[in-house]
Amino acid sequence: MYPLRGALVRAINDGSRMPKIDEAHCVPHPEGSTEQDMVFIAPRGENMLLMGGLTEEDEWSLDIGLHNHQPVRDMYRRCLDFMPTLAQAQLDPDEPVRVGLRPMRNGNVCLQRESGTSIVHNYGHGGSGFSFSWGCAHEVVATVTREMDLPGALAA
Repeated sequence: MYPLRGALVRAINDGSRMPKIDEAHCVPHPEGSTEQDMVFIAPRGENMLLMGGLTEEDEWSLDIGLHNHQPVRDMYRRCLDFMPTLAQAQLDPDEPVRVGLRPMRNGNVCLQRESGTSIVHNYGHGGSGFSFSWGCAHEVVATVTREMDLPGALAA
């Protein structure tokens, strides 16, 4: 396991300074690319817009932002280049950049039952934790139901 540091720029998305963005946009980098060239723009909640993406392996510090980390500035610039109207957005005055460490592992996600126990491991999702959460949760329920001889009603 190792950390995959990510950062997102947060902007007010209430329609007052720019047209409200109500659809997500994601441009992944090409397979096999190690460049930081991904674009991620997604509305969250009523009035927040998230812009990213940044992934930095084995970086532990959370003290990065637009003011002190060029990769965060580059990430923000990619989003503005992709959707120029975002230049009018007001950044979140309370938290303009959110930084987090996401647990990653070599060999992809670990989703398996520990033999002889009722423990089901489900970790190592890295930057895809939210995306994978729904499918992995269903797989955990199916594993528990199947391997523990629980009634099928629990899987619903």
